[in-house]
This record gives sequence, C-alpha cells and structure tokens, in this order.
Amino acid sequence: MRGFLSLLVLAALLAGCSDKPKVNAAEDYLGAAQYARLAPDPALDGMLVWRSPDYDPRRYRGIVVENVEVARPEEIAARNKVAPEDLTALSFYLRQVVDKAVQGYGPRPGTPERQIARLKFVITDVAPTNPVMNTVSSVTPVGLLMSLGTRAATGEFNWVGGCSVAGFLTDSGTGERMVVFAAQKTGDKYSLDNFSELGQTRANFDAWAALVRTRLEQLAPSIRAQ
Repeated sequence: MRGFLSLLVLAALLAGCSDKPKVNAAEDYLGAAQYARLAPDPALDGMLVWRSPDYDPRRYRGIVVENVEVARPEEIAARNKVAPEDLTALSFYLRQVVDKAVQGYGPRPGTPERQIARLKFVITDVAPTNPVMNTVSSVTPVGLLMSLGTRAATGEFNWVGGCSVAGFLTDSGTGERMVVFAAQKTGDKYSLDNFSELGQTRANFDAWAALVRTRLEQLAPSIRAQ
C-alpha cells in the first residue's frame, strides 16, 4: 500500500503540480501603479496597505460594509477549477463574517455621510485544497519531501488551498479612498481546514474579519462608545 501511495505522489509530481500560471491576482485587479503604492503592515499580519495622507480614523462615527465582489470570476473558475456557485457562496460568506465583525460600529440614524466610512472587500483569487493529494503527500516520505521542497522554493505547500483579496475603506461623504489593502493567504499543510476544498478559504476570511474587528477596537473606540 505504501508503494502505491508513493507512486501516486510521484505520478502527480510528474504530471505537474505547478503547471497553473502563477498570478498576482490582487495586482491584476488593482493595477500595477496602485499595487506598487502598497506596503506591508506588521500590525496587520503582513497585509499590504496604502493610506491616504488625509486619512484620520477619528473623524468617523460609523462604518458600513458593502457587498463583496468577486473579481474576474470566469478566470478564477477556469484557472483553479472553482465552480461559479462556490464563488458566489464565498462572497456571501465573507460579507457575513465582516458584517459580524463590525457589529456595534454601524452609524446611528442621522450620522452625516462625511462621518461614515465604507468598507469593501473584493475576492481576487480562490485556490481550493486537494484533500486527497494533501493527505497523501503528508503521510508518505516521498510526498512529504516533495511538499517541503515546494515550500522551500515557493513559500507554499502543494495541494493546500488559499485565496487573496483586495479592498478599500472609502469616505462616504467624498467618495475618496482613504485606505487600499490587499492580502493573500495559503493554509498550513496540517490544518483541519484542508479536509474540504474551500475550508482554507473560509478560514482565511474568518481571520481577516477578526483583524477588522481588532483594528476597529484599536483605532475607533469612540464609535462604539456612542
């Protein structure tokens, strides 16, 4: 049985586990010029961020979450074999967890538009986990060596899912983008989220929503104190 599993992993390797085009989906969505302005923020778990010189979180008295979009869904579906209905479901899921994260920070009736910030997420890529191959390559020596080699070369494990997003914090009064951000995550090879194809993507969405909540508590305590 062990020999069969090893052959299976080797066959997959020879078939090419990295034949998908390597893309920077967030850069493709934002454009090279906008993306080049982003810089890593250690306080945001490595998320890339640009902030307007005019951005002051203290001016806002409420935050509104906009509908989540999927950028170029046909390309994601074709490139990564993700069903269009799954992309739609993921967009609803991300909107749901971000809505939950900002509970208590919504604007009160009558709040002027200039004191409202609008938060928008855009899903720019989704790569599903291959649960079978991830498990096989985790328990066989040849599979583990292959995975470790790929991790050393690319920073990512084979067969493990992930996703990327971009987004904006916009001044509702002026329509000006105060913050632009982008983030990408792949999963840990031994995460329980890898037992489903899109489990890692949902886990990443949960983590980003929790990060939104943390930053609101740090930067906008006056909103919740109203």
